[in-house]
Amino acid sequence: MTAQIAALTPGTSVYDDKVNQLNVWNQALALNDSIKAAAPFALTRAFSGGGAGQTFSQTTTTSIKRNIDYTVALEEGLSFEFGAYLAGSGVALGSSMKMRTEYGSSTGASNQNTNTMAYHLEDGDVYDSHTVDLYRDEVFGSYVFKLDSANSRTSCKYEGGYPLDQPSLSVGTLGYTSMAVNEAPIGSDVIFPLVVCNNSDTTRTYYLKFDAATNAQGAVMQAFGNTLNSNDDGIQLELLGGQCINTSLTLTQPNVGVLDFDNINLRLYSLCEEEYPPYVRSYITISAHFGTGNFGDYCIPVSVTGTAEGDYVDGVQLASINNTGTGGVAGPSYTDYSGSLSTPLSRNAQRTITITTGTHVDGRYAVWIDYDHSGTFEEDEKLGAFNSTAAGEAQSIAFTVPVSAALGSTIMRVRGVNVQGGEPAVLAPCFNYNLGETEDYAVVINANTPQDCAGVNNGPALPGTACDDGDANTGNDTWTANCVCAGVPADCAGVPGGTALPGTTCDDNNPGTGGDVYDANCQCAGLAYDCLGLPGGTAIFGSPCDDGNAATGNDVYNVSCQCAGQLIDCIGVAGGTALPGSPCDDDDAMTSDDVYIANCQCAGVLVNDCEGVAGGPAQPGTPCDDGDLSTGNDVYTAIAMFRTPVRLRWSARRKCSARNSLQRQ
Repeated sequence: MTAQIAALTPGTSVYDDKVNQLNVWNQALALNDSIKAAAPFALTRAFSGGGAGQTFSQTTTTSIKRNIDYTVALEEGLSFEFGAYLAGSGVALGSSMKMRTEYGSSTGASNQNTNTMAYHLEDGDVYDSHTVDLYRDEVFGSYVFKLDSANSRTSCKYEGGYPLDQPSLSVGTLGYTSMAVNEAPIGSDVIFPLVVCNNSDTTRTYYLKFDAATNAQGAVMQAFGNTLNSNDDGIQLELLGGQCINTSLTLTQPNVGVLDFDNINLRLYSLCEEEYPPYVRSYITISAHFGTGNFGDYCIPVSVTGTAEGDYVDGVQLASINNTGTGGVAGPSYTDYSGSLSTPLSRNAQRTITITTGTHVDGRYAVWIDYDHSGTFEEDEKLGAFNSTAAGEAQSIAFTVPVSAALGSTIMRVRGVNVQGGEPAVLAPCFNYNLGETEDYAVVINANTPQDCAGVNNGPALPGTACDDGDANTGNDTWTANCVCAGVPADCAGVPGGTALPGTTCDDNNPGTGGDVYDANCQCAGLAYDCLGLPGGTAIFGSPCDDGNAATGNDVYNVSCQCAGQLIDCIGVAGGTALPGSPCDDDDAMTSDDVYIANCQCAGVLVNDCEGVAGGPAQPGTPCDDGDLSTGNDVYTAIAMFRTPVRLRWSARRKCSARNSLQRQ
């Protein structure tokens, strides 16, 4: 919604409608958060799983009110619904109305509501036990439920508290998750010691199997006297609480012509936790290479989903390597750039590598260099790691090439993944993560004296240190990972990398405007308040309004934002000239000098006045006394008499009556 608003023109009806929708949504979220944050503790409920369930009832008295304010545009149907009739009222299509929806207690004398609410607590897993704290919602009279993690035990699926399913799988030694056997005799069995544990305090059932996508070469594997298959749940194991079992996994070649089995994933998992992620799993990775002198090659990770969900590497910059904008959700999960992208690195050189992340937030990224040319990436060869905090961000890792690094060309590996349940949380260089991308590059280690970005031997101008890019519009200039001096563009407030960008809010120091934002030229400007106090609103000088006076029409705002109309004259014309005292024709030949009198009746001067006196002063509209003590401002009026069935005229007979106020005719 925010992106849509940024693309619209301020002041238009579509823009105002979207801003109003976003405002209502933010108010609703804030209302929900405030209710949960302010909810006072009521009581604690405890119940066990197994499907029995329990129903409770609670009565709550609310005395707190909340509201959401919004603006609606007066379309014709909505105008009629609210009684704001358009014709002749001064209300125009496109006008707006401020409204408020209130939630919570009534507005009665007690200002309180009493609600009785029933709720049902149930869990299907017989091993689960829950402790739930209830907090009172003092606006709607309902409840906020929070699991008491310290006193709850859950599984299938895990909902919080103590996890009943805690499988642990290690290879070689307890706690190790990868193992490679090299130069195995062709035709022999390779043995991998396994440690299978249940770290829960409760007896649980787990399953051991391998991921088919990681065993494309068809290695035959056996454990616990059974052959592992990829088309079933795996080998079923029941372990007591806290129990660990030591066993062996045997790997056999399907035929003697297949020599390399790289990066096979095995997992110990809880079957009942497989329906929804995050899965409860524990992984190991094994590799086997058959034949004398066969140490295998660099592992090539396999990924089922790969980059489809935004977990990819979108840029790598290190010295002369500048490979950016290469990632995407349709990209491969592995790319070998080592044949086309390379950079020299000197022993003892301080360097910085910059990684640009994919679109998925909270991805994990790490870099390794095979300094000893062993064909593997050991833990001490990891340059560093980080978690992404925003889509497409660039983060840097500083490192120093060790003096002991072997000279010559070797491989640098960059990985970006989304760790799912059971996968190694500490990023591994070879593990087959379901989501992510791996890229390999070449680096050439030399024995030259390290030079800084200015070409000075052992100089201080290192990546990440300050420099001057010569651009007055940037600040915080530093050397980049490939030794380019670059600064951060200054925002509209002159702050390098600041948030005061075009389109963001500001203050133009003009009390007569609102909605102030920076424009494309970084000028802070707002929209003038209209007569209703809305920035950029349509209630401006000369626009229609309603002054609430039925005796006026054509109501508009004047320069002082006062809503004023024109007086409706005696023939119903707003601003017309037919006002009391102006000439008219009463169609009575017996009168002359006809004018509208105070009640907008047309009356002339009688030859004989209302008292029958020739030329007398008792003319229509002049004061008299009707003899009624309950009336005042008595005047003579003209009385209509029907002389023929088809003609209406005024007779010479007149009546003294109380004067009515000026009214529309």
